[in-house]
Amino acid sequence: MRCRIDYGGEILLQTQQHGEAWYVDPVKCRAIYMKDGAVAYEAMRFLGLGILNRDIEKIEDGGTVAGTDPITPTPLGTSYPCDPAPLQRVFNDTPYYAGLMLDGHFHMPQLRVLTGEHASAPVLDVDVSKRDVACLFHSDRVTGAFAFYGIPSDLKDMGVNAARDIEQKYPGTIKHFLELVSFPGYPVVPSQIDAVLNADTGLFKGYGEFSLYLPHYSAVSPNDPAMREFYTIAEKHNLVVMMHPLQEQQLAVEQVLRDFPNVKFLFHAMERMSWANTFFDTDLDKYPNAYYSVDIDLFGQDATGKPFMESALDKQDFITRFKQRWQDTLNLEVATWKTRIERHPNQFLWGTDRGTAAWNYDPEVGSLLEEYSRAFIGRLDPAVQEKYAHKNAESLLQN
Repeated sequence: MRCRIDYGGEILLQTQQHGEAWYVDPVKCRAIYMKDGAVAYEAMRFLGLGILNRDIEKIEDGGTVAGTDPITPTPLGTSYPCDPAPLQRVFNDTPYYAGLMLDGHFHMPQLRVLTGEHASAPVLDVDVSKRDVACLFHSDRVTGAFAFYGIPSDLKDMGVNAARDIEQKYPGTIKHFLELVSFPGYPVVPSQIDAVLNADTGLFKGYGEFSLYLPHYSAVSPNDPAMREFYTIAEKHNLVVMMHPLQEQQLAVEQVLRDFPNVKFLFHAMERMSWANTFFDTDLDKYPNAYYSVDIDLFGQDATGKPFMESALDKQDFITRFKQRWQDTLNLEVATWKTRIERHPNQFLWGTDRGTAAWNYDPEVGSLLEEYSRAFIGRLDPAVQEKYAHKNAESLLQN
């Protein structure tokens, strides 16, 4: 079928075949085959201008909507199960970022009950359902997340099937990150990881989080032979590698950044280490394959230095303390991060690091985290805001 610009914006029927329908994109002069109703709907949602009811109500005859931002269309292939209510702001922070966001640090509910430090973590489809997770994201505000699956090797099939199920029901919403941990012995077995990735090509976009402070990683250093073998596999599969290193691993981190320039490494929780300034001031300049997620500490800490998101007793305790400390926390975090992010505008990502308790996935909590984050992003240089909010995360997924 030949694309003709005079048919731009129209749906054409190819009657000489089997009644196929084609939409002619007037911008790129391309014909989009609409094989069924679902594809037709996605094409119209992606290419349509988009407007909200509250904006329609403001339009007078011959007028336009003043002071509104254009709505960014949902990418083709992304499916959201819920239509959330508009964000109801609690505070009136200005400036305020109103664009898209992508959560660059999000933990999926666990596959079974945990013990020890993370005993309060919810279980998938018991405490928090797959639909609950997908409903936290939507087309016009927070579009999705880098979601980390902690999968013990004995639950490999269950974990991979969970990722497959979400991708089938809500394609494009979650950017799946595999973490396959073997017990007992050394927890990273590259051949097992490679086998999973080969069996489900393209399902997983990253690997991690390597939380190297956890007991089962106590014998692991980022530069171990098995880890280096794994990085070769990550490069082959174009995986982002997410890592939480330790104080004593400064040299090992720099070695892997140097030796694997084609692997994109995403770090977090290094700001309190003695070598934090070296990483932020030197390593980010030296290694363009190094990225950093500013996440759970962004929302404040208690008197012991533990993040509010982890130390709160329950949902209401978190909401109360978070609101009480809102402005003080915001001012402190802007002072801590603004210069660093603006100095390296292409290497920082926004995230939440949710996952320690079921209430972390509550929509009311999510709305507060989003509003606060928008106030934080609004304090950044306008040229940096979209990069930190979502574009740097998206660029990590590109080949």
